[in-house]
Amino acid sequence: MNAECDKSGPRTPKTAPSTPLQTRKVSFLLGAAFAVIVVVTMQAGLHVIEMVRRPDLTVLSNRIDLDRIMQNDPDTFWSLQPNLKDAEFQPQPGGPPRPFHVSTNELGLRNPPMLEKGGRFRVLAVGDSTTFGQYVEDSESWPAQLQDLLDRDRSDIDVVNAGLIGASSFQGLSYLLKRGFDLKPDAVIATYGFNEQGGWSITDRQGSALLSHERLGGMISAFVQRRQKASPTPVTRVSPGEFLDVLLIMAHECEARGVMLLLVLWPHPDQITGDWNRLLSYQPLVLEAASRTHAKIIDLRRPFHDSTEPVLVDIVHASPAGCRIAAMETKAVLTANFPQLQSISK
Repeated sequence: MNAECDKSGPRTPKTAPSTPLQTRKVSFLLGAAFAVIVVVTMQAGLHVIEMVRRPDLTVLSNRIDLDRIMQNDPDTFWSLQPNLKDAEFQPQPGGPPRPFHVSTNELGLRNPPMLEKGGRFRVLAVGDSTTFGQYVEDSESWPAQLQDLLDRDRSDIDVVNAGLIGASSFQGLSYLLKRGFDLKPDAVIATYGFNEQGGWSITDRQGSALLSHERLGGMISAFVQRRQKASPTPVTRVSPGEFLDVLLIMAHECEARGVMLLLVLWPHPDQITGDWNRLLSYQPLVLEAASRTHAKIIDLRRPFHDSTEPVLVDIVHASPAGCRIAAMETKAVLTANFPQLQSISK
């Protein structure tokens, strides 16, 4: 046996050459990964383009699909697009199961075409989505049902629905001063208080626009709802002091024009299922504003509580039955303060 050591050191084992099959597999996987990246990038790009085309729509609602009926507005931040014809909204994940349709007139109001004031008694309803009638058909909103109760043909009484989804009292005051009083109303009905503390911040709203298609939109809504339950402090849009000031200004501006202001106490779910007489959130400020001015109150807490039909479709918005109750209570307050309406209304 040769005792001389091999000084060349350990030899590195040779790697077996790749077979044509392995090369094809690697190429296929790389190609598939590249295709996925391209598709995802294009999809994200389309969402970014869509967001740029509809910039800064700060609608405070988890109904992301409502963007398509909105437009930016210099006076009220956003408003409804004019001349919509039966825009259809299908049920969304986590929302009420019934679809609904939205039409608007030439002024962007959820209302039939405007009539000349003439000798008509005009009621102007301003407010948030509870006035607009979210989740119900055009004819089922409480302003539309009030019109039918007072004067179905609109020959002597005209009810105008100027409700705006996501609106705060500040936006309502701005609308009145910029446009609402130009319609020459005899009475203004204002419903505010839910959007003074919004559940969606502007940052939430802008971020979710990137993921607005059906499946991811539902995921976002569920995520935001979970986050809000974990951290229930809402975003303050109008402080309690500001809210009271806005209502007082609204009342004084109405009084200066000879217009009666009626303030609505819209119920919270706890008042419907529990103690209806307990005041919640901004409701005491609505009563205080009325006590300090000539404004009248339309209190819907007890009528909603006593109803044998479901009055809400979610925690805020009224069902068609709830809208009917709101219309009936509003008619009662109107006719009590305007006796001439008793002989006109059917």
